[in-house]
Amino acid sequence: MIEIVVEQQAGRRWDAMADEARALVPELAGPVQDTTGLGLGPEVHLRLVNPDDFALQHEAYVRRVREAVLAGDALEAIADPARRQKAEATLRTGAATSAGVSRTVSCVPSARIIECGDGHSVVLLAPAKLPAGSLRAALAHMLTHQAQICASGPMPGADAVAALLVHRAGGGTREEDPVLGALWEGHARWTTGRVLGRDAAGERSMGLAGRLLSRLPGVRAGLDTHDRAEAFVRHIVESSGTDTVNRIWTDHTLVPARRELTTPATWLTRTGLDPQESEPEA
Repeated sequence: MIEIVVEQQAGRRWDAMADEARALVPELAGPVQDTTGLGLGPEVHLRLVNPDDFALQHEAYVRRVREAVLAGDALEAIADPARRQKAEATLRTGAATSAGVSRTVSCVPSARIIECGDGHSVVLLAPAKLPAGSLRAALAHMLTHQAQICASGPMPGADAVAALLVHRAGGGTREEDPVLGALWEGHARWTTGRVLGRDAAGERSMGLAGRLLSRLPGVRAGLDTHDRAEAFVRHIVESSGTDTVNRIWTDHTLVPARRELTTPATWLTRTGLDPQESEPEA
């Protein structure tokens, strides 16, 4: 039995949504776990907040990710002192956080999962910014992220930022960038599509503002990467099963490069994950 904790901090007008979310989580938890092959842990913690608090709490989480990378030993993998110093400076200015924890637009707007200081994860929802009728899709998407976190351990985002810094400091190209953040998103989109049906998980969940903003070149490029990541997950599941995808959450050396999102067979060859080793999805 999963305990459901709902903090309604967005004002009384959103009490009905808090009740709806409390009822939807048990309905969605089983399908999300069955689809991903991952567990959600003992608790699902939702927090409904107003947009300003949403931004503040998410920014605080991004700062914790930066601090986690700086406090760890990932940067020690950069042998060149000048490159290591440049990577550290990049991290301190926040320029690297787009690797996994700071996205302008998601297919689920105003919904993020963050980790609090005591180690538990919280789904942040800004009800005033959620498109009408998108709560079910938002929760299925965020429950997938919680399942990923339960599989991979604390501070989601820290590994993505550290891997990108080390890669770029070593002279790697953009097409060779590790894309753990995009893979989280693509996996969550694939799962939401399977749980709700493709139409229910698609354009409607982005909302009008999201669709308009997505036309900007920089944002569109990010969403295109998420599209490729979703197609990558679909291909791997169909050829090798969910277990092959889930190995990435526990072994980040398996994270695909950006160019591998369009050539999943290349990724399977590089990692030695033979499609015949796992039973493919029906």
